[in-house]
Amino acid sequence: MLRYDPFAPAVIENPLPYYAQLREHAPAYYIEKYDCWALSRFEDIWCVSSDTEHFTATKGTSSAQVVTKDQPVTAMLNSMDPPAHSKLRAVVRPCFLPKHLREIEPQVRKLLGELLAPQLARGVCDIVGDVAARLSIRVACLAIGLPLADGEYLHRLVQRFFQHDPHEHGISADGWSAMTEMTEYCLARVREERRAPSGAPQALPALCAAELD
Repeated sequence: MLRYDPFAPAVIENPLPYYAQLREHAPAYYIEKYDCWALSRFEDIWCVSSDTEHFTATKGTSSAQVVTKDQPVTAMLNSMDPPAHSKLRAVVRPCFLPKHLREIEPQVRKLLGELLAPQLARGVCDIVGDVAARLSIRVACLAIGLPLADGEYLHRLVQRFFQHDPHEHGISADGWSAMTEMTEYCLARVREERRAPSGAPQALPALCAAELD
């Protein structure tokens, strides 16, 4: 008999066989423990994600919000529905168009070289932990408008937030602490931008300058 719990140790360790069983035998699986449904087939997920009339993002988009309900839902872009989502998305969309991203490509190549150099010298690396994760947070800094020097600090916060305690469901106590630190950090950057607007073509300056409703 199929039993699925997204937080079960065996599922976290290797979820793919469970997903295959769900797709084959229970494409819409009711998880009584959390009073929610798990969809496993692409077409069903696509249709639900696109149906803003019957399904809403304002109740959460992450498992910690929807399933365990231990993370409050805040008004961020990924937890908003149209038309509010569409208005906010229009503000930041230009910051992620190919033209803007091409402009930061030389910096990204330089950053990649700096991250790869010590790994090549060692002759071995964790391509995700040592390179990709660190590169992605630095690219995010460039696109959003945060100091590159803060990249390593932000990387540590993200790792702490997503680090799971096998004895707990959802976010760990240290994960909560990391999220609080991230919130305080972002608020400080917003205050700086509002005190001295830069007008830069990045997401943070664009959001600080926008007036919605």
